[in-house]
Amino acid sequence: MLARMKNPVAASLAVLFAAVTWTAGCTNDDVDLVDDVANEGEGEGEGEGEREGEGEGEGEGEGEGEGEGEGEVEPPVQATCPRVQVVDLGSDTLNVRRTPDRSEAPVGTLRSLQIVDVLDRVTGESIDGDTTWYEIASGALTGFVSGVFVTCTTAEPPTAPDGFMLPFACSQQVPVTQGNNSAFSHNGRSAYAFDFGVPLDTPLHAMEDGVVSHVRSDVDPGDPCYSGGGSECINTVNYVTLDHGDGTNTVYVHLNEALVELGELVARGDVVGLSGGTGWSTGPHTHVQRQEDCGGFYCQSIPIDFADVDHTPQDGDVVTSGNCP
Repeated sequence: MLARMKNPVAASLAVLFAAVTWTAGCTNDDVDLVDDVANEGEGEGEGEGEREGEGEGEGEGEGEGEGEGEGEVEPPVQATCPRVQVVDLGSDTLNVRRTPDRSEAPVGTLRSLQIVDVLDRVTGESIDGDTTWYEIASGALTGFVSGVFVTCTTAEPPTAPDGFMLPFACSQQVPVTQGNNSAFSHNGRSAYAFDFGVPLDTPLHAMEDGVVSHVRSDVDPGDPCYSGGGSECINTVNYVTLDHGDGTNTVYVHLNEALVELGELVARGDVVGLSGGTGWSTGPHTHVQRQEDCGGFYCQSIPIDFADVDHTPQDGDVVTSGNCP
């Protein structure tokens, strides 16, 4: 999968954890040595001088050693923990605070598994016995998060995409059954969505490199929302949401089955699921949209320009996918 990735997001699959333990100070042997020198120095004249000389040399050596140990500068946190990743919170989000405690309202949120830059590591309010907090930055958002809910990582966050492709196999032709700003259902949050008329279980391909930020695949046959449900099924639907690292996501809705897992990195063109009719649907089709990253699986849609289509697809168009290896 990753060999085909065109975006630097493919560079990091593994989440690495790093911890550093520091030790400083004298050993018991050091203390004993100083006491011995002091006792020897209480002897007579010549011995006293010799011992004073020895003691001075030894003291200098000890002082230098101790000074070096005590004076070592701890490397900046970025050397061992350049970024943190939010733990798997499911559909919940992590609050970002102005200070390393919960005394004030959050200044923002991070979604599950999001990777952000670390500015500093500090001590703050104890959460579940852990007083570690991280000062983080994500775009214009800065603040503090508890170490209980994040882990250090060297993985890079997804980077901005270089072009979106239709979510179908290379050269596949598909009809557009509903375009943008329609009177039916593509308005409001869904204003810039697209519906494509495809048969049940048509493979759906990632429109761009990304990380799976949300996924659901438990609406199965026998569920009243499995095929052709009404408005009451709007949130009982199978879907995949990909984070593209630029503050936007793409979402694939009404799936019969999702084929990726939460946190998985996928390349443009990889299959993320199979088309279906789950949720509020009139039958099998594919609903996709590019959207703002609001922390949930379905957010405010924004315009998307398909690199393999020379215009914005309209109702009735038949488009050909250029989502090729």
